[in-house]
Amino acid sequence: MKKFVAMGALGLAVLSLASCGKNNDGGKIIEDGKVGVILPGTIGGETKSFQEHWNALAKEYGVTMVYEQFQGQDPTYYKTCAEKLVAAGCNAVICNFEMDGKESVLEYCVDSEIYVGYSGSTVSSETFDEYKDSPYFLGQIAPSPEQEQQQAYNMTKYFIDEYYKSDSVLPEGTTDTLAVWPADYHGLSLAHQMTYRWKGIKQALNEAGVTVNGDNESDSSKWTVTYTADSPLKDKVAIMGNNLANMNALITQCTGILMKNPCAVITTCNGNYLLNMFAQYGALSKATRFGTIDSFVSDYDKWYQADSTSKVNAFKVTHDPYLVGKFGAINEAILAVTAKAFSGEAIRDNGKALNINQTYWFATNKADFDKACNVSANFSYGKKTFDDIKTSDALQKLFDDSTLENLASKL
Repeated sequence: MKKFVAMGALGLAVLSLASCGKNNDGGKIIEDGKVGVILPGTIGGETKSFQEHWNALAKEYGVTMVYEQFQGQDPTYYKTCAEKLVAAGCNAVICNFEMDGKESVLEYCVDSEIYVGYSGSTVSSETFDEYKDSPYFLGQIAPSPEQEQQQAYNMTKYFIDEYYKSDSVLPEGTTDTLAVWPADYHGLSLAHQMTYRWKGIKQALNEAGVTVNGDNESDSSKWTVTYTADSPLKDKVAIMGNNLANMNALITQCTGILMKNPCAVITTCNGNYLLNMFAQYGALSKATRFGTIDSFVSDYDKWYQADSTSKVNAFKVTHDPYLVGKFGAINEAILAVTAKAFSGEAIRDNGKALNINQTYWFATNKADFDKACNVSANFSYGKKTFDDIKTSDALQKLFDDSTLENLASKL
């Protein structure tokens, strides 16, 4: 993998053949298990990297990987994915990424005595508390809501300070429009991670005298923006579309804003996926800077460095090297936790499901961005690291100690 931050009656019959007793927490011991993963709907560089890494690790752990892609915008399809994986004989389901409806997977799996965990994704605190004592709920490994909000705040404040102070100089060829894209292409709403990212963006905007009104509407073209009299952003903030139920209207509205050549675009999620779409419409300015809360992966290194020979239009555009990056080998950790549960050595937090806080890296200059990409492409914890981890505290410490600086120094 080039990434570091980095599943009916038939199914239960298969499980009964694979099980040979209970572990200390009451969960089943599984031999030659299958692990099912629910991935976001489109296969891109990031998800290909995830699969490459999981497949390699599966050989080490002696398990088989099975994948289902979340399709469409119907939140009930998340549970359908889990049902398909269980019917295929999977003994565990991993929910990867944020999507509406993912909490239904937890109830379904626990009721079916199937292990379930969340990677880079979280359930609500109420749902977590309801299921945390079940031996089949492995837990979640993801940034905390507070971390999500803080990083979105930092990102937004970075661009405000960079381009809206009295002595600021805009990138050549851009206007003083600040485009804000509260998009959640994985699901239907700004729920979960996106909720907190959006709170962070709004927090920074509020400090600069900007208030977004009506953002309880799923269609952000209906939102309005008001300003204080002394706001440096007065009449300069443009909200890009979030109405995924009407893609034609979304494309028209967002393209119109991008054609204004804003000095910066701030988005709550995967800039690569979203902006790539608009590159096909010729709507991207070569000078516009993009800020996204996203993951470090080798494809993003290419994306942020213009390549005139690329067949993908977005890769031909020069992007600003500012990125808030999700890190932490979440894919390794969740598979290791799953394999340990299969073997009867589950890592629990005093008998309860894990709630591990992932941290972030971020870059505000090309040197730091390149360093993060290099670390993400060349560093992996590996099975031996997780074999030595027996407690939730030790797992959390692994994440706490894995700063960009520490890891870069080991390469």
